[in-house]
Amino acid sequence: DYTMARTILHSTLGFACRRRDPVLMKEFTTIPMEALKLESERSSLSEELRVLYVAMTRAKEKLIITMTQDKRLDGTLKALSGGITEEKQISSYLVRKCKSFADWILMCALRHPDTWQNSLR
Repeated sequence: DYTMARTILHSTLGFACRRRDPVLMKEFTTIPMEALKLESERSSLSEELRVLYVAMTRAKEKLIITMTQDKRLDGTLKALSGGITEEKQISSYLVRKCKSFADWILMCALRHPDTWQNSLR
C-alpha cells in the first residue's frame, strides 16, 4: 500500500519521497510522489486484470463463476452501468474504482449486447 509510504522507488520513473516541514513537524506529499503512486496503482491494476483474463480464458469446456453480493446489488449494478457509454466503452475511472473481480465481471456482463439492448427498453 502506497498511501502512507514515505518513499517510493520505481524501476523506470525513479525515486520520490514525501516532503517534511521541520517547523510544522508535518509531512506532505509531493507531485512526484503522487505520480509514482498513480503509476504503481495502474501497474497493479493491469496485473490483476491480466490474471483475471488468463484465469477466464483457460477453461476448456465450461467456465463456472461464483460470487456473492450483498443486499445492495441494485445500487452496485446502477453504479457499474453508469460508467458505460452508448458506444459501450467502459470508463477507466470506473475500472479503477471497482472493489473486486466480481465488479469487473458484472461490468462486462452489463456491456454485453443482450444486456445493453434490454436496459434501453
